[in-house]
Amino acid sequence: MASTACELTWIKQLLADLNIKHEAPMKMFCDNQAARHIAANPVFHERTKHIEVDCHFIRERVEAKEIETPYVKKHLSNQAPSIDYLLSSNSSTSPFLPPTFSTLAHLARLELRYLSSPLFQVQLITCVLRSPLHPSHSTTSRKSPEEASNCKTKTMQYKNLGKSGLKVSQLSYGAWVSFGNQLDVKEAKQLLQCCRDHGVNFFDNAEVYANGRAEEIMGQAIRELGWRRSDLVISTKIFWGGSGPNDKGLSRKHIVEGTKASLKRLDMEYVDVLYCHRPDAATPIEETVRAMNHVIDKGWAFYWGTSEWSAQQITEAWAVADRLDLVGPIVEQPEYNLLSRHKVEVEFLPLYSTHGLGLTTWSPLASGVLTGKYNRGNIPPDSRFALENYKNLASRSLVDDVLRKVNGLKPIADGLGVPLSQLAIAWCASNPNVSSVITGATKESQIIENMKAIEVIPLLTPDIMEKIEAVVQSKPKRPESYRS
Repeated sequence: MASTACELTWIKQLLADLNIKHEAPMKMFCDNQAARHIAANPVFHERTKHIEVDCHFIRERVEAKEIETPYVKKHLSNQAPSIDYLLSSNSSTSPFLPPTFSTLAHLARLELRYLSSPLFQVQLITCVLRSPLHPSHSTTSRKSPEEASNCKTKTMQYKNLGKSGLKVSQLSYGAWVSFGNQLDVKEAKQLLQCCRDHGVNFFDNAEVYANGRAEEIMGQAIRELGWRRSDLVISTKIFWGGSGPNDKGLSRKHIVEGTKASLKRLDMEYVDVLYCHRPDAATPIEETVRAMNHVIDKGWAFYWGTSEWSAQQITEAWAVADRLDLVGPIVEQPEYNLLSRHKVEVEFLPLYSTHGLGLTTWSPLASGVLTGKYNRGNIPPDSRFALENYKNLASRSLVDDVLRKVNGLKPIADGLGVPLSQLAIAWCASNPNVSSVITGATKESQIIENMKAIEVIPLLTPDIMEKIEAVVQSKPKRPESYRS
């Protein structure tokens, strides 16, 4: 016990030397027994496998006199082999520690006696310092886009959009509410660049967003940023294009004219995915399927999908496509969050296997309710619900039952050491049938926080998921099988 207490003192001193103010790293890394437990935990390795831990980092900090060195030198110099050998540039054959770890899983292969050593503790602290979870990685001290891209794209995962070969980032960004309503081109460029820095390649829009202005802003921002079009997956949606009798719906006329108008606003030759924004009971489904295939044949879109369609309507579209040897919808865009689950978890279940349906879900935070920032009578002035055209939605969303569930989720997020918003987004993304979760933001700080949800997904163990279910009690009941 004496050695543990000694190491505990040393770690606390080193944390102070490194000027770490964050409570979570202090609690997690300063206890010797906790370090052993964490090092043996596969969830820990899964969460941190993207972080490159560089042994040279400590030496550079010491030489730059950014760290008061007595404790570092005293404890590290007594390790065997020497710290100089371990940190030297030619120590790649070291049997103890190579100079660079591409994954912390290497540490699990070391003998247990090294897992509690001060050197191992330094590696963990280094991990915290370099991790996006550390408070120093904020909007006030951001890396350059090149550095950020090199680091953060490693955390983003890319999934096939349904059964197609198209790869989309597991988290994406949508222009609804923000572009044209709250933000113009200058701010849009900053947000889009921040998304790209975090590995996002999928950006969603619609002809109706800000009456077309959202498409114009996104197109101009991307053009001014100078991005290569082939690196991006851009989608837009057709249904509400204007006030005229033929400016809305899914007739062949509006699909063709609406698509051409969207492309003009985006200043692009094509979109990757074109959605039917809602079902159109006034237009035969065959007309819509043929029109969407015409758009694909013209090269104006590569794939087509639906948004807020029912399983029956999607099945009917596929029946037409199969009968006419045409392309069916490969993706649906439904609302999906802890408070809205039936379509994704029950209604669409047969479609995932029969048609290889992919999902790009929207509103993972239930219009911001699942951030925990709203209370009865407390609506932040810069929030979505403060906008005039969203006040009715606010009155419907901020009811006592919902707010009680949100408050019940906060201790679960606190226990994981993450914001509630990250927990909610990670929960959506953890569904294997979800190709991409569309997020929204009006500030870079919101994007940075949202993107860290990728790191939370491995923390959603069965036990954590059960705790979440116990709070929200929103799991839809599946139809009974009378054969079992």
